[in-house]
Amino acid sequence: MDINDILKNFNERLEKVESKLEKIGENFREIEKRFENRFQKIEESIQRIGTFSTQEEKKDFGIQDIIPILNQFEISNQRKITKTETDNLEEIEAQEFLQKFRAGEYQDKKLDSLLDQIAKWILTFPLNPDIQENGSFLLSQFSEQNENPQFRYKDNVIESIIKSMNNFPTNSQIQLQGGNFLLNLPFPNDITKEQIEKLKGIPLIIKTMNNFPNDENIQLKGCEALMKISEDNSVNAVQIRAHKGIETIINSMRKLPKKEIQFFGCQTLKHLGKDKESKNEISSLKGITLLFDISKEFPDDEIFQLTILQALFNISQNHLSNISDIVKFNRIHKIIDIMKKFPNNYVIQYTGCSILNNIYSSSLKDHGLNATNNVIEQIIKSMSNFPNDLELQNQGFEALKEISYDNFDNQNEIRKLNGIKTIIHGLNFFSSNSEIQRTGILTLLYIIRNNEENQKNFIELGGLKPIMKVLNHSFNHPKTKQICFQILQLLISFFGMDQKTMNEKGEIEFIIQVMKSSLHNKHIQNYGINICLKYLNQVQGSFKQFNLPQIEVIISSINTFPKDQDILKKGTEILCLASQKNNVTNIQMIPALLHSINNIITDQEIILNGFFLLNKIILAKFSQIDEMRKIFFDSKGFHTITNLMNSLSINKDVQMASCEILQELSANSNEVKNQIREANGIEAILNLFYTFPKTEQIQNQAFSILRTLTFNNEINKSKIKELKGIELIVKSIYEFPKSMYLICKACDVLYNLIFDIEELEKQPKEIISSSLHFEGIEETIKKMNLFPNNEDIQKYGSLILGSISFSTDSFDNENIPQIIKLKGVDSIIKAMSNFPNHSEVQFLGLTALGNLSGSENGRTTVRKSKGIETLIKTMANFPNDETIQSKACWTFSQMAQDSSNVSKFKKEKGIEMILQAMTTFPKSENTQLYGCSSLLAIITSRKSNQNEIRKLKGIEIISNAKQVFPQNDKLQKFADFLLQNLN
Repeated sequence: MDINDILKNFNERLEKVESKLEKIGENFREIEKRFENRFQKIEESIQRIGTFSTQEEKKDFGIQDIIPILNQFEISNQRKITKTETDNLEEIEAQEFLQKFRAGEYQDKKLDSLLDQIAKWILTFPLNPDIQENGSFLLSQFSEQNENPQFRYKDNVIESIIKSMNNFPTNSQIQLQGGNFLLNLPFPNDITKEQIEKLKGIPLIIKTMNNFPNDENIQLKGCEALMKISEDNSVNAVQIRAHKGIETIINSMRKLPKKEIQFFGCQTLKHLGKDKESKNEISSLKGITLLFDISKEFPDDEIFQLTILQALFNISQNHLSNISDIVKFNRIHKIIDIMKKFPNNYVIQYTGCSILNNIYSSSLKDHGLNATNNVIEQIIKSMSNFPNDLELQNQGFEALKEISYDNFDNQNEIRKLNGIKTIIHGLNFFSSNSEIQRTGILTLLYIIRNNEENQKNFIELGGLKPIMKVLNHSFNHPKTKQICFQILQLLISFFGMDQKTMNEKGEIEFIIQVMKSSLHNKHIQNYGINICLKYLNQVQGSFKQFNLPQIEVIISSINTFPKDQDILKKGTEILCLASQKNNVTNIQMIPALLHSINNIITDQEIILNGFFLLNKIILAKFSQIDEMRKIFFDSKGFHTITNLMNSLSINKDVQMASCEILQELSANSNEVKNQIREANGIEAILNLFYTFPKTEQIQNQAFSILRTLTFNNEINKSKIKELKGIELIVKSIYEFPKSMYLICKACDVLYNLIFDIEELEKQPKEIISSSLHFEGIEETIKKMNLFPNNEDIQKYGSLILGSISFSTDSFDNENIPQIIKLKGVDSIIKAMSNFPNHSEVQFLGLTALGNLSGSENGRTTVRKSKGIETLIKTMANFPNDETIQSKACWTFSQMAQDSSNVSKFKKEKGIEMILQAMTTFPKSENTQLYGCSSLLAIITSRKSNQNEIRKLKGIEIISNAKQVFPQNDKLQKFADFLLQNLN
């Protein structure tokens, strides 16, 4: 092909290209025209959005409305615009619109109507820096203009800012504008706080502050934002700490002295200080020191000082290390200074008291930390300034409670500063609030414990009133009632709460009622029993408020807590005191006493008192003996007593009391005698002869119970013989050859063991002594007559005849007729005449004459044998021997059943002798008892004898006996009858 062909071909192609270019130009002009039309439609739509007035009208107006507009126009090939093409177009228009809007165009457009659209553009085109930068700027600008704290952005608005900042971390404009938006958010709205945390905006706020450390405006807004985000939102507070926000805040406060930054920083630390880990971080960054330093900078700003106190409270609560930081460098006084400077600011006073409570309730107190006088003074002043504020009073109570605990000096200072009065006022004013009652009562306990002056002050200020009121309120927790009981216990112990303060007002009665209603609360029972016991120990004489109904509560307490040693011990003491002072004796006490005796293992004195009271009840209520025996059976009381006899075998008093109880219960009851044997009681009794071989009193008591156990009970007799009891009895007689009283009882037991003559004749040497071979009554009398000057024969002869001659008018002793027939009475009287100065012979002779006088024939024979004259001589010869005088009174009381004997006795000046014996031994119970018995027989025999008794001052003597032995029922009856007839 030649050159001409090539040129021709080129020209043709060029024409085609030019033709196409022309067509393309026409298309572009058409597109441009259509775009102008489209923008006009968009502007009209935007203007229409701005006219919406209600929330319902404000629908989203965006790409979904623009696409239909674009699709109204066709491109050259008659197809609709695709989504991709639309997005490209939208990105271009968004970028242009935002640029123009930022540049000041569209002045008539309201920014708040475009927030949602701007956010959507930012989210739709995340990689377009122009859209991100301009969009962030516009949102930031709006956030500065909007001052409505209730305004809430939609989630997508906040999300767009946060994502933009994350996508362009190095773009200073995006970071600045985005951070500014976040800092301007209306954070009081809780939903906004949640949005920020959910969208991870907190680290961006902190990052913004860190990126612009010297920008005062950003730091101010940052501190304010973090303050608002963390307020009442523990999740956000943790997030701030996790992203090192505490360090950022503290750095900002240190670097920039602007007051607002300091204030917002303090507020933020206050919010964050509630979290344990945040407390640690604040401390490690020396935030506590910073707070005190800031306090110095703004001493007169009340709100500022309050914020600092609140921050210190949160930071120090339950955090020993931070409390130590506050205590260092004498910073406590700075807290006091703030409280003093603003005395009428309730929140400052409350917060200050709370911080002091944090400090003094910590373990630092155990390492020498002590409250100074100005600390105590300020707490009391705060309470006094706001006496009717529940929360402040409660904090004051708590602080004073910790300060006074086991600290005598602080207790005194509280009293001197009217602290006790202030607390009592609080208790009275808030009497219906159980929490403050419990705190206040415990505070009082710590203030008055071991401090007599404080106890006195408490009483003088009427402190008992709120205590009793607390006990009276059923809503109060049992723990509160326990504390009240502790206080009452202390007051009784150290101050002397006597009848005037307790009994007359009925508090003891009320305490008993509380115990009754709280029977299963061990602490209340324990304290209540303590109060009652200490009260009873201090009351002089009898007391009205402790009779059977009150005793029943104590009994219930003992039965409810059978293993509590304190309740058992002190409860038993109360029962004993009630019996001693009010003469309260009731068989209902017996199970409780047995229970206590059986379970108390450490206090033998309490056990002994329990035994004494048991014995007293048995004697006083002997008419109910069958009921008491049943109680012992049901309570296994016989086993209790014999077990204690074995376990406390060396305790003399326990052994004595045990034998007395067993003796009273077993009299005339073979069932009880069998129970005692089955409970190994005989072994326990015989063991006394081994344990106390040289103690006459114990052996005497042993013989008394053995005499009862062996009377009409063959099994017991066999048991005693099996255990070699006869040998022990004879050994005892030899051990105490001069103790006639013991020998008489021993012979009684022997008489029961070997009742018939054949048995006596088989074992004569085992019974008494080798110098007197007992071969029967006749042989005894014969030997006494043959050896009138042999002291032993006369002594043991009188003993034998007296021991085997016991009788009453209802019991015919067959030995008495034989003794009378063989003139044994004469032998006894002759022995007494031959040894007039031998007390043992006289004692045994009087015993024999008294036993013989138990029968009518015996009384007559004694009189005819000049037994009355002999008795009078014995009394005259031994005027200062209580045993002789007592036995003589008893002997005549036996003789006096015969009126002839009374006449003879009077003639021999016997009335004078009886009254003289009673005068000489006014505290000898037996002398007084048998003296009154003899006098009763004398005035019953002949009324004219009354004048003789009156002349000899018998009325005064009898009255004295009645007064000295009020518990002896028999003596009281005799004395009452005598006085009734003599007066």
